[in-house]
This record gives sequence, C-alpha cells and structure tokens, in this order.
Amino acid sequence: MPRRRQPSDIEVPLTPMLDVAFQLLTFFILTFKPAPLELQFDLNLLPSEPQTQPEPEPPPEESPSDEPPAIRSFQVTLLSDPGGNLAGIELEELRFDSVSALRTKLEDLLQNPDYAFDQALIRSQPDLHWEHLVEVLNVFSELGLTKVNFTETR
Repeated sequence: MPRRRQPSDIEVPLTPMLDVAFQLLTFFILTFKPAPLELQFDLNLLPSEPQTQPEPEPPPEESPSDEPPAIRSFQVTLLSDPGGNLAGIELEELRFDSVSALRTKLEDLLQNPDYAFDQALIRSQPDLHWEHLVEVLNVFSELGLTKVNFTETR
C-alpha cells in the first residue's frame, strides 16, 4: 500500500480579506444617501361596522333640535392634463394655476372670521400624479388644516 501524504495546513491570508471588507464598508458609507424626510398626516378613519346587522329598532321620536349641525366644508378640485400633471386648482368657484397661489388664498381665507368651515374636501382626477396631491396636502398641513376628505372626479 502506498503511503499517504499528510495534508499540509492551508493558510488563509486574513489581511487582504479584512482590507476588502473595510474598503466595501467605506464605499457604502461614502455613497449612502438617506431618503428624504416624509411627512406624516393625521387621518381620521371611518368607524368599523359590524358584519351582521342587528335587528332594526324602531326609530325614536326625534325633536328638530336633535338634528346634528350641518358640516361646513370647502372644496378644492385638482385638475390634471392627459399626462397626469397638475393643470389647475379650483377652490370653490376660484381657479388657480399653481399651489403657491392656492396657499396665498387659503392664508387669506383662514384670517377671515366670517369664512368658517369644519373640513376640507379634495377632489382629484384619477390620472393625477400623487406628487401634486401631496403638495396640496403639505399646504394644508402647514396651515393647520387637519380635517381633510378625499374623493375622485370622473
């Protein structure tokens, strides 16, 4: 039987591997670009409804004073062109071409005590890019308007 050779110890050079690891670490640290800060919106969700409806009770007799007050809201409509870009903004019957013009008008309205409202309603076309809707939401949040509802125009 032939004699087998003893396997020699294989030496793995650690220094070059550590150098490569530190180079990779340095590369990723220097090229890291954090994501831009995102705003957080306070949204009020609708209350959940039970899956099965209980048996209906006869409505109690209500006096006219028990009716809830009407919700006063102002409506902002965001118009888009076929490419999804912002084509215009309508606030009630007024029309604006930019978000900054809307901001100026809203600042004036908020200083007027005769113009009272409970919430804002944003209507947007379905093909409008989200970035334009977020621009309007940023204006609302900066002005302290927290009750905002959304709907889609057809």
